[in-house]
Amino acid sequence: TSFAVFDKKIKAYDSIAEEKRIAKAKIEKERTDRIDTMLGALDGLVNNGQAFNLSAENIQQHLKALEEAEISAVDFQEKTEMAEMVKASGIETLTNLLASREKWEAEQAEQAAKLKADQAEAARVKEEQAEIAKANELKEKELEKKQAAFDALEAKTKADQKKKDDEAAEKIRKQVAQLEAGRKALEKEKADIAAKKYSDMYDSAEWINMVIVNDSAVKMNADFDLAKAQDDEDLKEKL
Repeated sequence: TSFAVFDKKIKAYDSIAEEKRIAKAKIEKERTDRIDTMLGALDGLVNNGQAFNLSAENIQQHLKALEEAEISAVDFQEKTEMAEMVKASGIETLTNLLASREKWEAEQAEQAAKLKADQAEAARVKEEQAEIAKANELKEKELEKKQAAFDALEAKTKADQKKKDDEAAEKIRKQVAQLEAGRKALEKEKADIAAKKYSDMYDSAEWINMVIVNDSAVKMNADFDLAKAQDDEDLKEKL
């Protein structure tokens, strides 16, 4: 019976001790969990500050929050040094990241400004080229009008000149034809005159021949008569 009582006391003591151990372990776990949570918060500030494509302004906000994070031995206890290392390392990391991001954003801003300036210049050049093209088009149309007018004038001039040349050629042809007709008429007249002259000369020659023949005949008859008379006279004398 005394053993049972003693055993009961031992079990009660063990139970109380177990409860105390459990309570103590719970408190310890809560303490370490709280420290780990605060360390996780520090890591979160660092990690969140390194998120992809985060702006310099957001990085600056995370860096500021990290710098303002208070590290005390009361809060971090045995992990105070670790917390300070996490904070210092995070500040260095975010500071470098911020510098890189600010440089990149400055370059991007510069490139954007340059792009904007280039686009503005391109727009200006395009507008200027459009104005030049429009002016050239107007000049080309004006030149086309002038060319058309010139071509029309040239064609008219050539046509007028051809007409004049044709008229002059026709006039010359007619004059040549008239001259040729006159020449032929003159030649015919000359031929007629020559023919008449030859005819007259022939008629004259015939008449002259007739006269000469008649005269010769008369003379011959006279001579014959004279000779006969002489012969008769001589014959009379002989008788």
